[in-house]
Amino acid sequence: MAGNAGVKQADAAMAVLVQQQLSPDLSFVLHTVSPLDGDKDTMYAELAVGLGETLASGTRGSPWRLAVNKSTGESLAQSSSWQESQSFIVLCVLCILVT
Repeated sequence: MAGNAGVKQADAAMAVLVQQQLSPDLSFVLHTVSPLDGDKDTMYAELAVGLGETLASGTRGSPWRLAVNKSTGESLAQSSSWQESQSFIVLCVLCILVT
């Protein structure tokens, strides 16, 4: 048996997915529950310019961040540079509308 999966090596198979790479202006992660404290009334968004390497690696700069109360739409916390991007403001509005 291979590992904890319970699959014999002879029965194991592999698939490879190939997709066209996008070239986005912005990438974002939207948490519908706060990843910081598990608060179900708080949505937490992070946005970065480009492919999202800033979000994935955490080594190239800092993403814009915003925490929003789902019920009231009140901004609970934000990064200091969030106003620099109109796209981020649009994302924040979409976050509120999603709820």
